[in-house]
Amino acid sequence: MDAGWIRPAISNHVDNAPRHSHGDIHISAATHDGNLGLTIADEGPGCPADFLPTAFGRFARAEASYTSPGSGLGLGLAFVAASHGGSAPAENTEHGDAVTLDIPF
Repeated sequence: MDAGWIRPAISNHVDNAPRHSHGDIHISAATHDGNLGLTIADEGPGCPADFLPTAFGRFARAEASYTSPGSGLGLGLAFVAASHGGSAPAENTEHGDAVTLDIPF
């Protein structure tokens, strides 16, 4: 893994989470099948379900976030994960949303 890319990708989402959360932010890491899964979950309203498939598109933002600063949800996470042969899925949970940086090591 290239720490020069991984650190900013993680920081991007960790910095973004408090802006949209109404509670705690949970960060967890686990290895599985030769991959590292790093999940950042918040206790916010989540994302509109129709936004999730395009959440990592270039400059993608959910309509409700247009009034807050930023250029798009975690674009860096998706790029870094893909460049390492992994993925960065986003999902709504019962408490908010969660993004996982899932990359092989």
